[in-house]
Amino acid sequence: MTYTLSTWGNQGDVQGFLRESLSHTNAIVRSAALRGLAPYNAAQQEYFKYLNDPARVVRLDAAWGLMGRLDKRLPVYAELQAYLKQTCDQPVG
Repeated sequence: MTYTLSTWGNQGDVQGFLRESLSHTNAIVRSAALRGLAPYNAAQQEYFKYLNDPARVVRLDAAWGLMGRLDKRLPVYAELQAYLKQTCDQPVG
C-alpha cells in the first residue's frame, strides 16, 4: 500500500504516512515507504540511516534512493553493485 501511495507522495498527509511507515517493524513496509518517498526526495536525508538497516531490501532501497549521492566506499554500495550485477540480465516484470 505504501508504494501505491507514491502517486500522491507530494501531498503532505501522504508524505506523513510514508514517513511514519519508515519506522515500521516490518522490513517490507519500510522498503515500500522508501520507494514511495523516492520520487519526491521527501526524506532523502533520512535515507542515510537506513543504509545500515538489518534487512537487505531496506538497505538496497535506501541506497537506490541515494544514487548519485552514495559514497562508493560504503559497504552498501558494494552490496548494491553486487545485486545489480546479479539481476541485470533478468527480464523486467
